[in-house]
Amino acid sequence: MLTAQNDRENALSPVTSGQLQQLADGLREHSGFVEVLTSLQQGHGGTIGGTWGAASSLAVAGIASARAGEKTGLVVVVVPHAVDADMFADDLTLFTSLAIDVLPAIESIDDPSADHETLINDPAEAQRLALVKRLVDYSDESPRILVTSMQAVLTPLADPRQIEESTRHLTLGAKVDPQELVEWLSARGWQQVDTLDSPGSFARRGGIIDLFATDWERPVRLELNDDEIDSLRTFDTVSQRSVRTLESIDLTALQSFNKSTHRAWLTDVVPSGTWWSLIEPQELLDEGKRLATILPVKSTLQSEELFTRVYRFPSVILSAIAPTSFEATAHLAVESVERFTGQLDRVCHELDTVGKDQEVWIAAPTEAEEQRLNELLSPSAPARAGRLHFLQGRLSAGFRLVPEKFVLISAAELFRRQDSPRNRLPKHRLTRTIDTFLDLNEGDFVVHVAHGIARYKGLKLLEKHSRTEEFLELEFAESTRVYVPASSIELVQKYVGGGKTGPKLAKIGGTLWTRQKQAVEKAVADMAADMLEIQAVRAKQPGRAFPHDTPWQKAFEQSFQFDPTPDQATA
Repeated sequence: MLTAQNDRENALSPVTSGQLQQLADGLREHSGFVEVLTSLQQGHGGTIGGTWGAASSLAVAGIASARAGEKTGLVVVVVPHAVDADMFADDLTLFTSLAIDVLPAIESIDDPSADHETLINDPAEAQRLALVKRLVDYSDESPRILVTSMQAVLTPLADPRQIEESTRHLTLGAKVDPQELVEWLSARGWQQVDTLDSPGSFARRGGIIDLFATDWERPVRLELNDDEIDSLRTFDTVSQRSVRTLESIDLTALQSFNKSTHRAWLTDVVPSGTWWSLIEPQELLDEGKRLATILPVKSTLQSEELFTRVYRFPSVILSAIAPTSFEATAHLAVESVERFTGQLDRVCHELDTVGKDQEVWIAAPTEAEEQRLNELLSPSAPARAGRLHFLQGRLSAGFRLVPEKFVLISAAELFRRQDSPRNRLPKHRLTRTIDTFLDLNEGDFVVHVAHGIARYKGLKLLEKHSRTEEFLELEFAESTRVYVPASSIELVQKYVGGGKTGPKLAKIGGTLWTRQKQAVEKAVADMAADMLEIQAVRAKQPGRAFPHDTPWQKAFEQSFQFDPTPDQATA
């Protein structure tokens, strides 16, 4: 079993109308579309032209719909650029209710020497690992459509064999040796800490072991009764409160991502019957050539080899202008939508022109914007004729289906703006604080947690145990120098203080710094007591009732175009 533990709170949810989902099935009426599906089902390829705007997503939804009844009916979509993947996935949610996932490009690809700790804290790398596990053990929880980019598909994935060797299945009631588990994790590069603060770490307190695997969105607390697992539950690292109880969990602890001799590519991981959809082949080729100049050759796949691997599967090319092909070819009766000027006083007139004798659908990212557009566009001809409809969602670019007399546009297109795609990386993962020495300049004052105030003199390369390492050089009083390993950067913080003159440097071995810390501790305790007293006085005062939110307040809140954070949602 390689099933990933994942809250899936960042999974894509359909925000669609049933009528739009029916559009995907309606593509069978377009010239050649059924023939392309037949060719794919026979293990061959095909070409689909006329995919203007988001019509390429509609076509993929139609292709995936033809496989909806298959047990392993996966469709992989390759788009040219990383940002295109998120936008394409947003478009797909309008046309299908099938499960969609995105394989992201990793942030550390330009640094093949990145250490293990950096890689395991990369949310994109964690999402890639979780996806591999779901693809290898293909089930109802696996995606039916997987969207990825050239950069993401050219970079290696964790090898399924290595994942299997590095995974333990923990179940309620099963027996486990806590000391052996701790040693196993430590041997694989996990850090033992007092409190979990990042993936790849664990904490042990008696019969309780907290675990935070790389591919998990939340850590898991394992409680033992002697050597028997008595409880498994995810928890919040800030409040320490339980979030969800579990019956079992797969714990994967890879030794390294970049030092493994085993590499896997997406073509090795997907089921053998996977269909591939290549969006705008010329742009894919151009992006592959560009990436070849910046990606490390030894650790990435070349675009020519990628296409060789992809063409072993049934595959279809989608393009606004279909290239010449000897395989089955479909020509969708799709047109691009005329551009709007973005001027408020002209939008109704322009909509009259675009939507003449058409059913017009407008995608708005929020309910509040949908309501505003409904009021603003009510004088337009489509609205007066009952042919103007709204739905909540994001759309990259509109299009017109000619036979259906159907137009789909986004609110952003009406006013010539660019909406951001939804962020699909896990919301609950924690990352380490940015290394503060990146913000330091030579001569800045810093504070060492044990020795006090010093002057930062820069980074130095020094020999330590026959290895060359980076150290922060700190100058204290009397020109005393202390070298702090860059790996222990948490011991040093940037000095923040008032006054026009700099602080006095601390003396190594002196007592001034200790006295200063004691004075600060006392001052903080006094301030806490004052705050408690103030709060007690406030608690005695009668409360003040505020009226319920007005429709204007609710509209203002709903106009927020970005995904709220957990704190914002509960405020």
